[in-house]
Amino acid sequence: MNASNDNDNISNDKQNNENTMTMFGHSALKYFNLRPSLINLNHGSYGTTCNPSLKARDNYYLEMEADNDEFIHNTLYKYLGNVRKFLLSM
Repeated sequence: MNASNDNDNISNDKQNNENTMTMFGHSALKYFNLRPSLINLNHGSYGTTCNPSLKARDNYYLEMEADNDEFIHNTLYKYLGNVRKFLLSM
């Protein structure tokens, strides 16, 4: 991962989100690691993290572990700057 790829991903996600509908209910189950027999009645007090978010978290974690000083002192701020730019563009 690097900051320039992050910008590309944010732009692509924004374009994709504008052209697709969010899935809810049974069609969204494929994005979660829920036990098939579970009937999840979550009403927002706590929730399950979706697989794409878990994968992104794992990638950031592995990048941090590879060189934690560089990540904390430089890379993290580049990523946060990308998020700020994205949020300001909304």
